[in-house]
Amino acid sequence: MSPRMQKQKAIDLVRQGLDLYWEGTAPPRGDYDSDNAHTISNEEVSAGVVALLLATGICHGSAGDVDLYRLNQRYLRDQDFRQQVNALL
Repeated sequence: MSPRMQKQKAIDLVRQGLDLYWEGTAPPRGDYDSDNAHTISNEEVSAGVVALLLATGICHGSAGDVDLYRLNQRYLRDQDFRQQVNALL
């Protein structure tokens, strides 16, 4: 399988997994950008963190001094905080 086909297959599998994750609940409402990122739900942020953990092999999103759930929720939902983080980067 070519690298391009392998990447597309992986994307399709992630989409299938997200469909299973959201089954029976409200799916994500749509595309977000800097103008409306503050409207993303905690459930949507958590789903994204889970995808990040799976993609990177990180064992826990919230352990010790790492709290990817809180960080991502705050970053996406608090524009002032997002600007402060971006300034550090």
